[in-house]
Amino acid sequence: MASCRGLLSEEQFQCSLCSEVFSSPVSTPCGHSFCRACIQGYWQGRGACICPRCGAGFPGRPGLCENAFAREMQAAVKSCLVCLTSYCQPHLEPHLRVEGLKRHKLLPPTADLQDRQCREHQRPLELFCRSDQSCVCVLCTDTLHKSHDCIPAERAWTEKQAQLKKTEAEVQQMMQDRWKKVEEIRQCVELSRWAWCWTLTRRIPGWHSADGGGVGDGEQEQDVPDGPLRFDRAPCVLAQDAFSSGRRYWEVQVGDKTSWDLGVASASITRKGGVTLSPGYGFWALCVRGGSEYQACADPPLPLPLRERPRTVGVFLDYEAGQVSFYNVGARTHIYSFTDCSFTEPLYPYFSPGVNDNGTNTAPLTILSPVNHVGGGASCDEQPEEEELVRL
Repeated sequence: MASCRGLLSEEQFQCSLCSEVFSSPVSTPCGHSFCRACIQGYWQGRGACICPRCGAGFPGRPGLCENAFAREMQAAVKSCLVCLTSYCQPHLEPHLRVEGLKRHKLLPPTADLQDRQCREHQRPLELFCRSDQSCVCVLCTDTLHKSHDCIPAERAWTEKQAQLKKTEAEVQQMMQDRWKKVEEIRQCVELSRWAWCWTLTRRIPGWHSADGGGVGDGEQEQDVPDGPLRFDRAPCVLAQDAFSSGRRYWEVQVGDKTSWDLGVASASITRKGGVTLSPGYGFWALCVRGGSEYQACADPPLPLPLRERPRTVGVFLDYEAGQVSFYNVGARTHIYSFTDCSFTEPLYPYFSPGVNDNGTNTAPLTILSPVNHVGGGASCDEQPEEEELVRL
């Protein structure tokens, strides 16, 4: 059986410069076709002659060859599989008017019409045999392809196109997933380069650990002066130094804590009253509630169904790229990233150990690596003295 091929699309009879059907079609030395007036106008006044399609350059003004095939085919509007002829609009009229000719199979202008006809029965290849994966005519279904699964060729073409699009989408998704994984690996490699010396200020008893390496809720009310830098209700801690450029990375041990927040906060965040964790309020944070309800504090909050509970969380800030990422250090996996952020002011590392919750969340957050860092939920108006800084 002959296969279906040679079907020409309407675009093949259009000039790529004017998007109209060819008028006096000519071909350049590289083989591309244009209207004579279009290509001559395109080259007019240009220093060099290049092909608009492929960019090939020519020494001087190249000779243009008349495209006889395009000229002959440009007038054809339909091809008849029964007559094995292509017709222009006037000569197609009988096929639209005469009752017997109306039953003929008409296609868009087609080259090699012989290949669209069954060689055994001289009938149009109007069917597609799924069993043999070939195009057949109606008479073939009574002989070699009897009892085979045959469907109209147009339907087979539509199904094949849908299948190809689905496969293309799957391949594209697979490529995106692979690139995403490669990017995560690249970031993990980058993160290993960022090691900074962290310090904590032991300003408020019950919040910072004795060695300055952790922060937690001691469930003890402290008599401390109020000030504009103090969080009066939220159990929060901010770093001493803010970042307005570059990339920073730090790791925090959260262990088995049932409630905590980690991330970064803008310098202008509201510190009085309740704290709303979201980018709209100057926070880019990750939090957990109830021991297993993880969420990215986005607008609106985004639940994160993690496969493995992180015991150590890595936080990565790329100020120029507008990115804040969180990682499960133990599992070496990416948790979530805020991307395409527009940072307009300095950012402070942000920590909240959560409330004690009657002894169920007593463990502190322990900073395992990098940066100068001062109490926030216990932050004060005064800068700490040098001896008050404890190096981790």
